[in-house]
Amino acid sequence: MTVDVGVEKRTRMQRRPLWRHPKWTKAHRWITLIVGVQLLCWIVSGAVFVFNDIDNVHGDYEFERPIAAAVDPGLLGARARRAAAALTAASGGIGGVSKVVLTTRMGRPVFAVYQGNARTPLGFVDAETGTVVGPIQAAQAEGIAKAHYKGSAGVRSVRWLEAAPLEYRGGPLPVYRVDFDDSKHTSFFISPESGAVVMRRNRPWRIFDFFWMLHTMDYANRDDFNHRLIRTAAVLAALAGLSGAVLLFQRFLPLRRGRGPDSNRA
Repeated sequence: MTVDVGVEKRTRMQRRPLWRHPKWTKAHRWITLIVGVQLLCWIVSGAVFVFNDIDNVHGDYEFERPIAAAVDPGLLGARARRAAAALTAASGGIGGVSKVVLTTRMGRPVFAVYQGNARTPLGFVDAETGTVVGPIQAAQAEGIAKAHYKGSAGVRSVRWLEAAPLEYRGGPLPVYRVDFDDSKHTSFFISPESGAVVMRRNRPWRIFDFFWMLHTMDYANRDDFNHRLIRTAAVLAALAGLSGAVLLFQRFLPLRRGRGPDSNRA
């Protein structure tokens, strides 16, 4: 009797369960080829995040908060209320002042007035005269940066920015950028209105931010991790893992004797 080998082979293929189909290997190979680079980026960037000191990334070791100036404690309450009222009036009647903090600006005691849950002060009021402190100049921005800098390096440059660089994205403009001549290339961004240090950046932060871009796949703004590209990569990565698991299952699952697809062959 003549047996058609091709027909027999196709019959065996049809009798195979889906998880034993040979196309799993081809699918796994192509999916891994497409998403493999991004998987490597996720692994490397994740390692960078884990092994980095986040306080070093934030520049906490270079940042110092000036000691609050001495003011008569008996006058603090009344002066703080007047400071909030003065700044509210100077801001066009804006309300919602949440707190008033005594601090130092250019060696003078000032009240920092905050609105709502803002982390940056709305403005400053001189604690001695009760007058609203106006916008600062470049020399004052340099002095404020030095007062907040723990290191011993000098200032390399002071620049007035009206367009935000990528590392200052989302920050209020215009702003003074003060760069220090240290090994970490520390930069402070000073608000001309409030005189506050609104952001600080250094080399560890810039390296961290680069890998954050690779991790989130947001190559333009580096802030969005909920877009189509990363969703597609996530789905492909899941498929690569699924197909790999199937191949692993095929390789290591022992077939019981007499139950394999080829067990009935003569």
